[in-house]
Amino acid sequence: MLDDGDGSRHEKKFPVDEYLRVLSQTSVPVERRQWYVRWVERFAAFLVEKQMDAADRDDTEAFIASLGRRPRTETELFSC
Repeated sequence: MLDDGDGSRHEKKFPVDEYLRVLSQTSVPVERRQWYVRWVERFAAFLVEKQMDAADRDDTEAFIASLGRRPRTETELFSC
């Protein structure tokens, strides 16, 4: 949840429809698109209090580093 500055809170989201449109335009196969969406959702959740459009290289590197700290199954990493 993010604070809007006025005490109200909202769920952090990213524009899934827009992202799927971009994946389509860049010829990502339909059967792989959900895999990409799930990774973007994981990255958005990792950012906690930061919006995705404010993420920088340090955030990306920290996210990638965090993947090695939590044991995951191969299915969790590679399935849709």
